[in-house]
Amino acid sequence: MASKVFMMCMAAFSSVGLDCPLQEGAEKELSSFLQFGVARGSEANGSGHLEESNKSLPRKQYGVVSRLYTYGAVGASKYPLPNKQSLQNCFQGLRTYTERIFGVNRESRQVDAASLFTGYPHAMVPTLALHEAEDSTYTECPGAFLEPQQHEAGTAIYQDWPLHHEDHYRWLDRVRVHGKHVSKDEPFASAIRFRALAFKAYDEIYNFKTYMRKAMPGWSVVGHADFSQGTDHDPVWLAQHSNSLDCAVVFTGTNSAIEFSETIDRKGTLFCGFPEVHQGYARELRSMMADHKWKKLQAKLSKCNSLSVVGHSLGGALAELFSACVNSRNNHLDFNRIKWEVAKPEALPPVHP
Repeated sequence: MASKVFMMCMAAFSSVGLDCPLQEGAEKELSSFLQFGVARGSEANGSGHLEESNKSLPRKQYGVVSRLYTYGAVGASKYPLPNKQSLQNCFQGLRTYTERIFGVNRESRQVDAASLFTGYPHAMVPTLALHEAEDSTYTECPGAFLEPQQHEAGTAIYQDWPLHHEDHYRWLDRVRVHGKHVSKDEPFASAIRFRALAFKAYDEIYNFKTYMRKAMPGWSVVGHADFSQGTDHDPVWLAQHSNSLDCAVVFTGTNSAIEFSETIDRKGTLFCGFPEVHQGYARELRSMMADHKWKKLQAKLSKCNSLSVVGHSLGGALAELFSACVNSRNNHLDFNRIKWEVAKPEALPPVHP
């Protein structure tokens, strides 16, 4: 007979069209599962969002992540991270990874190696398997959060690190889905725009600002923090559009050998109320949020009309964790560090080198 835990899991995940990630008889995972939050105790308010439970913090007091854009992101959690401010648990935006299909029967794939690196699922967000000279594969919400993976016997999938580079993500400029060129349609148009942020975020302030003026007219850098530990530098950027006052926060990927130790620390941990999160990535984000520099960025986020979160590689994993935590409304230490209060939107002054 199926355990109570397994039956609860099946009911919760089937309500959003997903399969339960637990194995039958997994009573030891009960506490983690109950904190996962896909089984919703709140009722829909008819707008596609969820009403807050009595134990949750007030919705209107704190900011939310509106959209999530990642490029070659590394999986960050054993369970697909949900958007708890959406009835479908799904973020708007796009997760993109590059791949090539080859073989006589198209049975083999070369895939951006980072997207396979941890073996973990990705956040629940629309997904694009980006191809160069043929149709790309687009999956709407909740997205192909288990992809890329081997589909069936007789097929093969290979990690390809060159596909992780920016040049291959320029295929977005000519992206085609079901025979139609969609580069000017959403969410692809925004993914093309924010690509400039994701890949240039590793650079110095002057170069970053110069590149942005050319690649993203109307946007300017209004916030910057360098979270440093020894030789490891993790810049986080905040950009704002001068007319809409919409903002984007950008996380960078691995840029030092020291940081690689975070990636190989794959033990699961509880982060922002979510179980089985990649311990190294959770520790990386926690260290940033505990730094006094984060307080300065928080104050600026309050002045944004809306917020998109962007990241490449490890930066994509941090973007997923950040977005899930911000929208979780969990009365948890991680959320209490990461949250910001909403104020009237206003134009923020650009930063200077």
